Amino acid sequence: MAIPPQLACKLSDHAAAVQEFSNLAPGIPMTNQMLDDMLETLSLQIIWQVQSVFSPPVDGLVRIDVYFQIHEQKIGKAVTKYIRVGVGCWGGMDHPVISHGERDFQKRFEFDRQGLKQAICFAQEKAQNIRRRGFCEPCLKRESPEKRLRVGDTGVCALCLLHKAVF
Repeated sequence: MAIPPQLACKLSDHAAAVQEFSNLAPGIPMTNQMLDDMLETLSLQIIWQVQSVFSPPVDGLVRIDVYFQIHEQKIGKAVTKYIRVGVGCWGGMDHPVISHGERDFQKRFEFDRQGLKQAICFAQEKAQNIRRRGFCEPCLKRESPEKRLRVGDTGVCALCLLHKAVF
């Protein structure tokens, strides 16, 4: 959303920098018209997928997928549309490490401007979290490699961290 003119006046030279924080993406302001156009386009198809592919892999990550699914639910005579967002990641091409259907990596939002904003923010947060964490290096180097997300700045997953703490 564009920042109000009164605020832009008070911020003077800093208005452009503040505006970037409320943009959908760099240089793309989040306006009501843009959100309405996106909702119209999203309603034309049941599922939309965006992905980021890492070549070469980054911390064991090959790609991150984000799905935006448009659902209709009929309750009595009323039909309600909603957006379900799922985020998944791949450590190889065989199967996802985190499926977009896992509870912590999927969420349902209303099919309106506010819901779309929330859905985009949720997807950004989850994808950035996966990218920031990467996979646990000791688990990747095992004879039977495991792909687990690292915990914070520790460089290892929760299981390896528990092992270090206990032993």
